[in-house]
Amino acid sequence: MANIIPKEFIDEVLSKCSIVDILSKFIKLKPFGHNYKSTCPFHNEKTPSFSVNTNNQFYHCFGCGSSGNAITFLMKFSNLEFRAAIEYLANEAGLRVPELDNETQVDRDRYDKAYSLYDVIKNSYIYELENNNEALKYIKSRGISSDVAAMFEIGFSSADWDKVTNKHKNNHALMAELGIIAKGRSDKLYDRFRGRIMFPIINEKGACIGFGARTLSDEMPKYLNSSDSFVFKKGNELYGLYQILKQKKKPENIIVVEGYMDVIALASFNVNNSVASLGTAITKNQVQKILRHSNKITFCFDGDAAGKKAAWKALLNVITFMHKGIYVKFVFLPEGEDPDSFITKHGKLKLAEYFRGAKNLPDYFFHYMQNLHMGDDITTKANLINACQEIIETIPKSTFRSLMEDRLNKIAGINIAKVDSSQFKSLNTFKSKSNTPNKLLAMIVQQPDLIKDLSDEKEDLISLQQNDALLLEICSFIQSMDYKLTTAHIIEKYRDNDNSDFVCNLASTEILIPSKNRLAECKALLAREKSLLTQESINALLKKSKAQKLNDEERNKLRILIELQKRTKNTS
Repeated sequence: MANIIPKEFIDEVLSKCSIVDILSKFIKLKPFGHNYKSTCPFHNEKTPSFSVNTNNQFYHCFGCGSSGNAITFLMKFSNLEFRAAIEYLANEAGLRVPELDNETQVDRDRYDKAYSLYDVIKNSYIYELENNNEALKYIKSRGISSDVAAMFEIGFSSADWDKVTNKHKNNHALMAELGIIAKGRSDKLYDRFRGRIMFPIINEKGACIGFGARTLSDEMPKYLNSSDSFVFKKGNELYGLYQILKQKKKPENIIVVEGYMDVIALASFNVNNSVASLGTAITKNQVQKILRHSNKITFCFDGDAAGKKAAWKALLNVITFMHKGIYVKFVFLPEGEDPDSFITKHGKLKLAEYFRGAKNLPDYFFHYMQNLHMGDDITTKANLINACQEIIETIPKSTFRSLMEDRLNKIAGINIAKVDSSQFKSLNTFKSKSNTPNKLLAMIVQQPDLIKDLSDEKEDLISLQQNDALLLEICSFIQSMDYKLTTAHIIEKYRDNDNSDFVCNLASTEILIPSKNRLAECKALLAREKSLLTQESINALLKKSKAQKLNDEERNKLRILIELQKRTKNTS
């Protein structure tokens, strides 16, 4: 809902609020040179690695990788929604958030009405459970205590076809949109959930946004979930996360299991740090949500083929985040067992033994890939290298990626740097063959004022931008602003954008060049890139001349480029 507040107002709020003043209200900051330091509020540490940059209005933790502006901090630390964070900062700056227009107000009212309706229906299901002996008997047979049932607000839907439908006649259109009721023969409406144990899906803010449901027997479908709606996207939510955060704001580790009953069974044995995906393989959005709260994830799956398939999908969705200093492990239970059945049969201590034998992500990755490509012949080894390299190259350049490449070197018995990987496309990389855009972008993101001082190098900048869409976009954004821009404004521009993490990485990149010398460095980088591009053009024309005779225009262009290159070398 970030778009309901004018961008200009958000930028004004960021310009008028000091990130140091804001963060000092929540954590203890100590001066450290031109910046401030603190122990990180987002992970456990003894040595301060949380840095706040006063000039950039930006924070970064060198331990867990968490970073952002004042808005990001409030959303993560105080668990606020975007608008609530803006309202807090606006109040601090003595500003008033613009009133919502009619269209936006209608949209907010629609959300509020959906949350309210879900809450009423959830409470009616809880009442049904408390007054239905068959449902209570089932709950007891599954080892679910009244305290755990209350923690997860478990309920029961009556077997009647239209109990909820008739109770909320004025909300049929909304209930149909939310998937609570459905239309049958002769357009007759009926309750979608009937005769089932109901598991409310609660978001991080404590609002009910959907339901999971299980039959009292093993009739099919055994499980039924709310369909996606404007308030619920199953690929974005995690069952049990709200209950974890209610007990502990920053859990040390989060266990990911496959089902609601796994989460509830673990909680029944006082294992209160598990979440479940909602009927799908874990998604990148769900991984990101977990990482906002903990830098340690343990995936726990059945040891059968389906469990291993789910584990591999989870690995592919989490591996691109491994550069952030996170810890990921995989636990495989005996075939035919899930966390619910295992802990019920064998207890918490036996389950702990399996967790002690968990495989870390690199070990599981290479074990899986080597089993997939078994054999010592050249073709098999080449396929193994290519398959591993393709996945490893999805990890942004980092120490973790380098170590993964080193391990592949040992397994392959060759240096993978010599393997042609041009067919693979790394995440967050630039099209330019040199690393100039990365260095230049990092300095521009951290010191936006550099753009106005590069006017004499405008042509070189434009030439470089043709090879890099993000550089062009950021430069255009800075030039379009008529007020002093900070890193915080650029970070905000890319909130919820595919480039968000990369821009934050640029903002937190350590540049060992004093601020006063960065303009000269930018000019040198541009000159170097111009020389590279010129040489590429020369080489292309010379190569062509060997195969066929150049026309007059091409010969003239080659002569100009060679003269330009000579002048560049003489002045450098």
